[in-house]
Formats: sequence, C-alpha cells, structure tokens
Amino acid sequence: MVIWAEFIGLGENKSLANSALEFGLDNFYLQITEETLTHDWLLNYFIEFQSFVRKLKESEKNSIFAR
Repeated sequence: MVIWAEFIGLGENKSLANSALEFGLDNFYLQITEETLTHDWLLNYFIEFQSFVRKLKESEKNSIFAR
C-alpha cells in the first residue's frame, strides 16, 4: 500500500490512497471490455485517474474538516 500511495502522490494520506485504489479498481473493471482494452484507452484511463487523485487532494485540502 505504501508504494501505491507514493506512486499516486498520496503518501501523506494512506487512508485516502486506499480509498482511491478501491475506487480505481472497481471503476476499471466496470469499464474494461475486449473493445476498450487498447493502449490508448489504458493511457487515457490512467491520465483521468491521475486527474481524479489531484481533485481528491484539493478537495481534502480545502475541506472544512481539514482545518
């Protein structure tokens, strides 16, 4: 889990990294089909996942609960 958390830039928040991993895996398996399993689809999926993680970090930083 530590490697995953560091890889996606959430090393400081292991709980959020774990939630992102669970969401990402569920979402990945819901979307993948024989037709979508291409290099371009995979690349785009991970680019979108990276964007999702950045938004999570920003929302956590700006949360009223983080203060």
